[in-house]
Amino acid sequence: TRATGGGALARGSTACPMASAVSPGAPERAPAPAVRFATVNVRAVSDRWAERRCLLRAGLQELDADVIALQEVLTGTYGQDRELLTPPGIAADVARRGAGALSEQGGKGSPSLSGCEEEFVASAAVAEDSQDSNISPGGSTIGGGGSDEGVTVDRRPRGYCTMLGCRAALHALRTERRWVLWLEPPRGVVRAVAALLVKPLPAAVEALREALALHVPLGVGRYLSAMLLPLRQALVLPWFGNALAVRGCTVERADSSSCDAVQMKGAPAAVCALSGTHSLLGVGHLRSAQRVLCLVPPERIARSPDGAHPPPEGDIGRPLRVWVVNVHLHHDVDQPEVRADQMRRVLRWLDEAPLEADAAVLLGDLNADEQEPCVQVLKEAGFWSAFAAAHGREPHATYPSGIVAPLADSDPPATVDYIFVRGGGARVNDAWLALDRPAEGDATLFPSDHFGVVADIVWEFPGPG
Repeated sequence: TRATGGGALARGSTACPMASAVSPGAPERAPAPAVRFATVNVRAVSDRWAERRCLLRAGLQELDADVIALQEVLTGTYGQDRELLTPPGIAADVARRGAGALSEQGGKGSPSLSGCEEEFVASAAVAEDSQDSNISPGGSTIGGGGSDEGVTVDRRPRGYCTMLGCRAALHALRTERRWVLWLEPPRGVVRAVAALLVKPLPAAVEALREALALHVPLGVGRYLSAMLLPLRQALVLPWFGNALAVRGCTVERADSSSCDAVQMKGAPAAVCALSGTHSLLGVGHLRSAQRVLCLVPPERIARSPDGAHPPPEGDIGRPLRVWVVNVHLHHDVDQPEVRADQMRRVLRWLDEAPLEADAAVLLGDLNADEQEPCVQVLKEAGFWSAFAAAHGREPHATYPSGIVAPLADSDPPATVDYIFVRGGGARVNDAWLALDRPAEGDATLFPSDHFGVVADIVWEFPGPG
């Protein structure tokens, strides 16, 4: 029996209510110190995107995760990642006033927003073209640079203060030097053209392909859809990739040689990203991985007299350092060794990271079941699956979800989405599948063609509770 969770929204509805992301049997939001991680392949703008858009957005926001990894998302100036994860109230405010209106105030936005929510809005303006460089959205210390003064701050803000985009396909083209058919114009031109002309086209072309496949008979529609596929691929390429969303604001590092010297003063007990640690790795076959060093505040670390692992080296009150890695591996089912090689490259990259950490969380769409070599490579490197630790086995399948669409993939059911953990002191409170329930009134419509995987992880060390 699958651990369940999902959302519900009537087909054809124009509203975007917060759909239920977890079934009645799924766990409630665990109190601190559990840290919630989630991973979802959102399928970009394919498979009935116009119908499932609100369903996916509501389900993602209901997950209430501290860190969310997205795959097959259109990031950068397209902003699909920000659209899906921005709380409705903030989205309306940005639409009304413009993201620049808030960022120009130096983080002193509307008093109705908490400091972290203001930082999210500023991040949307400042880091909209995040791709393959070290990124510190907003460029301020946690808490919105002091903007909480005189404001009642929600210590569990609804939004995500740090959004880190990875335009994986474009980055892979650069690193693999595959520039035969692609030349990158000046960045300013890209922004202007994308805003005025190109941005509406990926969804429009994919909707046309689906309409042709559905309504034109005798196989002609599918033939025409296939003819349009190269155009669709070219249109999504500048934005196609992965994204990491972190609940807390970016934390500045006071000393570039040490990640102990971080400014945590006045910070809410939110998981934060350390400035300057976001980077990408091209792994071949137009795929890239991204990583960022996250800080778990001392308030989110469990202390017990019988803790099984020694505390992190140094001050017991310092934040826990966790490398978070978001991966999306090669999709060809007949090439497991390619995925194994990609995973080895990711693990070498992680082991050679410039800053040491106490733990690591690797999550994403591996396109591999648990018997494949790439999963075994992970386990041999000391990683273990959060879902298997909670239930004694992996879920029956995380893909396909059951969505019915004219151009949906037809692969057999398999578990391909995971949350893996490495490092002493970690245990799993619970793990479950999310976004695995169809829309109300339409059993063929799901938020994505993948289910999400969610895990509540606790790091526990000896010490006073």
